[in-house]
Amino acid sequence: PAFQDFVKVRADRELYVDYIRAQPGKPMVVLLNGLTYSTTQFNAYARQLTKRGLGVLRFDFDGMGRTLLRYAPSTTAFQFDQQVRDVKSLLTVM
Repeated sequence: PAFQDFVKVRADRELYVDYIRAQPGKPMVVLLNGLTYSTTQFNAYARQLTKRGLGVLRFDFDGMGRTLLRYAPSTTAFQFDQQVRDVKSLLTVM
């Protein structure tokens, strides 16, 4: 099963998530995009992983991809420590 939607990671923020569940007994891979990238840069790679039965969790950090589009325009700096907390929260929710 696949999931593509926004997931709440803190009171005032949701992140866009693209998730494909792993086949039984297979691990999940979390793909973290870099500055100015989005989940779409991983499309070909994600297809190869899921062909092998691995799960794939991709998401757009605050200020990137579909998350950026939801909250644009961005008027504040994005803090690295907040992004780490967002990842931790997302993994807990998922």
